[in-house]
Amino acid sequence: MSKATTINLAIDLWSNRQIKSNLGITGHFISKQWEIESVMLGCNWEIGRHTSDNILSWYNEVTAEFLLSTKEDNTDDENEDDSVSVSHSLESNVVLDHYACLAHVLQLVTKDSLAKIGQMGTVLKKCSNLVSFVRKSTIATDVLIGEARLQASNITRWNSLLKIILAILKVPDSKLAKLEDAPILTAQGRNILNDMVEILMPFEEATDTVRISCIPSARYMPHVFVY
Repeated sequence: MSKATTINLAIDLWSNRQIKSNLGITGHFISKQWEIESVMLGCNWEIGRHTSDNILSWYNEVTAEFLLSTKEDNTDDENEDDSVSVSHSLESNVVLDHYACLAHVLQLVTKDSLAKIGQMGTVLKKCSNLVSFVRKSTIATDVLIGEARLQASNITRWNSLLKIILAILKVPDSKLAKLEDAPILTAQGRNILNDMVEILMPFEEATDTVRISCIPSARYMPHVFVY
């Protein structure tokens, strides 16, 4: 990283299952072998909310620690003056297009679509209630031993809802019938969930693709426009 002339920093903000705030900063750069390299510069458990002041303060600490805020190009070049003048000329005349984060676009598209699905919304609400019931009942937990654990949905990850649907569909009707006072999933409800899986799986595959490390989104999705 010390030999890199340009380093792009990515800041990740997330909360774990214990609802603890975390901050991470990763540096991305191109090596002299033209390979994408990534280095974790810092990961911090943040006490309190992800406020702009807290994020900026920690960002400044990390960049100062690695001398990134004052990094200069010390590369010797016989044509240094010419190259610098050309570079400045290009920077002043070229207008770069802005491309939205593909992962965030997928999140917005699926989230907005799921909010407008009418009858399917009733079935999804029943799924959420079923998950809440199972997570609060020791008897239900015992009945579902050997089945995939039903996790609550995560508002920041649309595909957590898909994983809930898949987990519920894998539970045999005979076991669900043993859960007294639990929300009842009808045969029609199961058919609706199966249809939703068929619709959402392509978005799940796209989401998994953009999560691959060291692969720029432009490689598989060169043009993403948000209106």
